Parts: sequence; C-alpha cells; structure tokens
Amino acid sequence: MSTTILQTTTRTAPERPAALRPLFERPVLLATDGANAASAAVRFTSALARKRRASPQVVTVLPPAAPGAAPVTRLASRADEEAEADRRAEWRDHVRGQLHALAAPGQGDAWPLDVEVGSPATAITRTARTHDVGSIVIGLRPHGTLDRIFRDETALLVARNAAVPVLAIAPTLTDLPRRVIAAVDFSRASLGAVRAAVSVLAEGGTLLLVHVQPEIDFTPEQAEGYGVIYSQGVASAFARLQQELVVPPGVTVQPVLLRGNATTELLALADRAGADLIAVGSQRHGPGRLSLGSVTRSLVREGRVSLLVTPPPDHPVPGAAADRRAS
Repeated sequence: MSTTILQTTTRTAPERPAALRPLFERPVLLATDGANAASAAVRFTSALARKRRASPQVVTVLPPAAPGAAPVTRLASRADEEAEADRRAEWRDHVRGQLHALAAPGQGDAWPLDVEVGSPATAITRTARTHDVGSIVIGLRPHGTLDRIFRDETALLVARNAAVPVLAIAPTLTDLPRRVIAAVDFSRASLGAVRAAVSVLAEGGTLLLVHVQPEIDFTPEQAEGYGVIYSQGVASAFARLQQELVVPPGVTVQPVLLRGNATTELLALADRAGADLIAVGSQRHGPGRLSLGSVTRSLVREGRVSLLVTPPPDHPVPGAAADRRAS
C-alpha cells in the first residue's frame, strides 16, 4: 500500500535539563558470539561507553560440545572437565580478540566477560538477571524461513523474554543513531519506547514520532469526515506527547502520521529518512502474557534497521518459565 504522510511538523527542543541515561545507570549487557554479525553491536556498545558512560558487561554462549550433550558436572571425568575448560578458554580468547579489535582502545579488554554453554537466548536472559543489567545489546541480521525452522532467532527470543530494553543492532549502525523512528500508538508501552529512544539518540539528532493509521474501508461519503476526525485526534495526541517529552537541547522532534501496513510503512520511512534505528514497545495481552506483536516480529526478521524493543511498563523479571520459552 502507498504511504500517505497526513501531517508533519518539526520542533526543536528548548534548553532544559534532560535525563540522558535511563538505560545506562545499570550495566549494559553485550551479547556476542565473536562472529562478524556481532561486530556492529560491539562498536555500538563502545560508543555507549564513551558517550553515555555505560558500563558494559559481555556474555558469549557456546553450544554444548556435542548435540544433545549435557553440561559438564561433578560426575564428569577429569578428561571431560579439562576438554570443556580448554574449549571455554579458546572461545573466551576468540571473543576477547573481537572486543580488543573493535572497541575503543583500552575498553574491550576491561569489560567483564562470561562464557556460558547452552541455548543463547536462555543464557543471555539469565545473565541479564544475574548481573541486574539495564539493557541488552545484541547483533541483528535478516532471518529467513530456514532460520526459523532451526530456531536461529536469538534476537527475537531475547526481546520476547527480557525484562529490560533490547537493542538489536544491524551491521550499518556502529555509533549512536542520529535519526530514530519511535513507533507510537500512544499506549504506555509505546511511550516507554519513545523515552528509551531519546536516551540513545546522538547529540543534535532527530526523533521521528510515527503513528501508522491502519487502512480503514470508509465509503466515499465517510472518508473525508472520518479522515479529518482521525487526523485531528492523532495531532492532539502528538501535541500532548511533545509537551510531556523531555529531550536534550538541539534535538529535533518531528511527528509523522502514515497510513497503511505498519511494518511496510515504518521500513519505507526509515529508507526515505535515513533512519538508523526504530524503537517499538512490546505489549502484554492477558495475565502474564507478553507479545511482541506481528510488527515487531517482522521488523526483527527483516533485520534491515536496528531496533530498540522495550518491555511493557509492568513486565516482571522473567524466571525459569521464561527461560524455558526461550529455549
């Protein structure tokens, strides 16, 4: 469906204090497997450490030594224990090499590093709880049908189960984003995503507050009247949001109203505007049930634009049940 921009205005934030570090007052957990696909996530985390004074911690996850093999326990033989220790040490050195090469000088070598064994999504969310982190950074790449069949959707599973915002970083983003799209439906979840987006936006950047109107089949007689009502209501909601939103001096806030399929329109706008990141809020449907929604799932699987996915405002810290869902 074609994109229709119904209204757009630009406002530059006034000179007033802003909370720049809500995501980074606690440690940032960088999840990397040492592969090239995680390189941008390492560089992005390095930028957070330099420009937002974030304190990164790193986790990397090894698969079991053999498919279906159980972790080494006290009942394992000495040879098994030594082989597992050597495997962990070799992997640790590999990841340390990536951190040394890609982070700013002196940064990556000092970041604490955990080596886990098992399901990546399970280990990452468990480590996030253990270290009480404020956000998770992970690499993002496109996922096709075969990836989904073989469950290679770590970023999606982490975003679904994490109790903190997840930054899924595409290969093109290696510094703080200068143009960010925040998808808003004016729910508490989307407002949380907007505030989180402000905290990662580069100085002097642009925040696009984007609402996508669904296609509604009005009759020709209804279209003009109902269209005006809808656009005026959204304009009023945008105005209230901008009044409440605290942004750093020099940041430009631009509300945009689109019409059509949300995933298609957000990606098309990202291409046109040169957006570095899309921020979305996940929702809760029913007691204890968290859903990322079809739009967020599609954006993650496309893997074209970096994403910031925030949990619902009342999302509890996930426990063992969440780990089981991720595995």
